[in-house]
Amino acid sequence: QGLNWEDTQQASFYEGELQVHDLLKLIGQELTVQLLRSKEVDAPTLEVRDETYYRKAASLGHYQTLYGEVVLSRHLYQTSAGGTTLCPLELNCQLSFGAATPLLAELVSFKLASATAGEVAQDLAKSHGVALSATYLHHLAQQVGQIAVEKHAAWHLEAAAAPAPVA
Repeated sequence: QGLNWEDTQQASFYEGELQVHDLLKLIGQELTVQLLRSKEVDAPTLEVRDETYYRKAASLGHYQTLYGEVVLSRHLYQTSAGGTTLCPLELNCQLSFGAATPLLAELVSFKLASATAGEVAQDLAKSHGVALSATYLHHLAQQVGQIAVEKHAAWHLEAAAAPAPVA
């Protein structure tokens, strides 16, 4: 569906804002797909930890972004013995939160610090047009929290020094 700017300008201002919002969401989705594709690997084999992984047939990946779900074809790799597959695109894009992009995971984590998962789901639907369940958001927050726990020791966090007493 195309955007007719003349019609948009003739509509109510609110309707025009909604059309601009929808257009920005589509642009965000397309640019995110292009960014994901730029991180794809298409080599016949990969060497990972002294093991050779072989490219499998391309398959569809479904990813949650701040602009909604995007779907694209990407390659998986597996050893000749089978077992776990690797997805270089997901590794290169830091998709360590399952199907969520880092920006979405960061935003959800920030919002969940002050609201329930149900409230965050409503907020994302209203402000970004992104429909995610409260259960999905809860699992996403658990994944982000687990990464924080794993990295805690490496961060060397220290408590701030107490301020000097006021005279």
